Amino acid sequence: MSDGKKGVQWNLAILSDRKEIQLGVNLEGMKYLNWPIATFILSELKNPSIDKLKSKLVHPELAFIRFRRDAWQVTSRPNIVEKYFGGSEIAISEMDSDLWIAILGEALDSLNKQKAYRGRNKQTVTLVKIPKKGEQVRTMQVSPHLTIWTSIALSGDIEINLKRGITQLKPVHEWMARVSQ
Repeated sequence: MSDGKKGVQWNLAILSDRKEIQLGVNLEGMKYLNWPIATFILSELKNPSIDKLKSKLVHPELAFIRFRRDAWQVTSRPNIVEKYFGGSEIAISEMDSDLWIAILGEALDSLNKQKAYRGRNKQTVTLVKIPKKGEQVRTMQVSPHLTIWTSIALSGDIEINLKRGITQLKPVHEWMARVSQ
């Protein structure tokens, strides 16, 4: 579920197989508002502020960066082997400037340089599910997708737990909105 705003969004994912709820702040590699994710990436490459964000979070070990590559097949996004920039999700508390710059560089490569990074790039990706007919390795349009999330406890008062999560991620939402403008 998402608040549906163009640009930085709040989202909520219910992962029933893991009995987990994730509250996140999301910025997709989409055209709306002139590709705000491109503005975000270019700004962070020029002047990284991940350490400032870390210092504003009460529990940076409970907030996770999921910066991934979306492969596009018309309007769907098939699961790909190369989905995570940097190889995996990472807790903000474990992120350092060198890793952040490396991840941002990978993310920038998934945008079209000839369009000043305001569009999807094409890259060779590996589909997780082997198609019945077709190639497992394909050249597809790709774009970056940033989500910073925290878990919401299922025990106790869910409304209070959700409010705690929003309080935890409010500095993230403010940061992503500011840097992507």
